[in-house]
Amino acid sequence: MRTAALFARVSCDRHHEADQSRIGRRPRPIRQGKEISDQVVTWFKSNRELKEEEFTARKGSLDESAKRIVGELPAMTVISHWLDYEVATLLSNPQLPGAIDNTLFARAQRK
Repeated sequence: MRTAALFARVSCDRHHEADQSRIGRRPRPIRQGKEISDQVVTWFKSNRELKEEEFTARKGSLDESAKRIVGELPAMTVISHWLDYEVATLLSNPQLPGAIDNTLFARAQRK
């Protein structure tokens, strides 16, 4: 699970350059973000066929190889990026205002 969390940043890098600046990191150029994203995809493809026993035996080396790709990340940074992405996805849904209105109307009807 920790290894998967390390990669959470990769999908959000392009959308969170301002966040990286705020936490003291310089934003990555888009090209570098694409290279890292490609490395992560390759890493997942090469390790997705592992059986439970193999995964357990290689967990330490898998964590190390993941850290070499994306670097050391504080857990709160991963959570913050995930939450930002989820909220942005929610707010970009064109059906959201109608859903909110319907929810408020239904609550008002129950009272």
